[in-house]
Amino acid sequence: MRENALISVIVPIYKVERYLNKCLDSIVNQTYKELEIILVDDGSPDGCPKICDEWGLKDSRIKVIHKANAGLGLARNSGLEVATGKYVAFIDSDDFIDLNMMERLYEEMVKRNADTVYCGLCRYDEDGNVIKVPMLYSGESFSDDEIVEKILLRMIGNKPENNNAPTFFMSVWHGLYSMSIIKEHNIRFPSERIFMSEDLSFHIDYLQHSQLVYVLPDCLYFYRVTQGSLSLAYDNNRFDRIKSMHLQTVKKLNLFLEEKQYQQIEMGRFLNLVGGQIYSIVRRNEKNMLTNVRKIVSDKMVQDCLHIYDYNKNPCGKRIFNFLMEKEWTVLLIFVVRIKNLLAKSAWGEKC
Repeated sequence: MRENALISVIVPIYKVERYLNKCLDSIVNQTYKELEIILVDDGSPDGCPKICDEWGLKDSRIKVIHKANAGLGLARNSGLEVATGKYVAFIDSDDFIDLNMMERLYEEMVKRNADTVYCGLCRYDEDGNVIKVPMLYSGESFSDDEIVEKILLRMIGNKPENNNAPTFFMSVWHGLYSMSIIKEHNIRFPSERIFMSEDLSFHIDYLQHSQLVYVLPDCLYFYRVTQGSLSLAYDNNRFDRIKSMHLQTVKKLNLFLEEKQYQQIEMGRFLNLVGGQIYSIVRRNEKNMLTNVRKIVSDKMVQDCLHIYDYNKNPCGKRIFNFLMEKEWTVLLIFVVRIKNLLAKSAWGEKC
């Protein structure tokens, strides 16, 4: 009989006292038992450190790391430093997973000789409503160049003419990854306090070395959406992090791809996030709203992208928005965003 491989499950923890027990209960009670559960207390100021220690006493598979607060990405890195599993999964501590998630992911890893498997996911709100997130792929395998073209680049975004089309969900927490790839290439997460998306950075480093990716159609991961969620909160430093991430993404992609393969896709992603930042400023009706929006649209990096990005191929709404940004018609841009806000929720979104 085949011996099951050890899976390291890394859980970064910070100020989630209300949700932590449900998360850990879903991990500890997995139908797949060969787990190494690494709880990384990222200097949480609430009752999370005590909860972690209590779970550590109850289950010998649990390792607890207490560290000074440094953010999600670096907390995951602390887990990677001590992980000994053949595979690794990353679970956010305010979320929870289906009780057979690890078993299903591992089965597909072995069955298909894959080094990466993703599952479907659902959003879970404070009222207990579960909403399945549409998946770009369902029950499909990808190998070699297909992984970059159909997984990695679709995580980044779409070509200008398909700007509103679905992308592949970039978060690491709905996947199972090969530790051999991570170790061989010394892959780590950057700090999300500097770069907009630590998950995308990890995937760029990881997926270029992956040989076979399988996408499981089942919804096995439950992503919690709360009013205090970082993905919903306004962030004064967001624009700087968006720019830093754009520079880093271009630098990383340029090491193994030709510019024509990614340039329009990455610029579209960057400009979508810039649009999201403008929308946030207008929605909050800040005192210095006009000045702050003008600062964004006049930014050299934004203008350089608008001059190169073929936004004339964008769907109508984004084509108009990008045109107004390029012309730096700030007052009209704010007016359009306000009208859009009255008509419907923002098409730009703030989740990335």
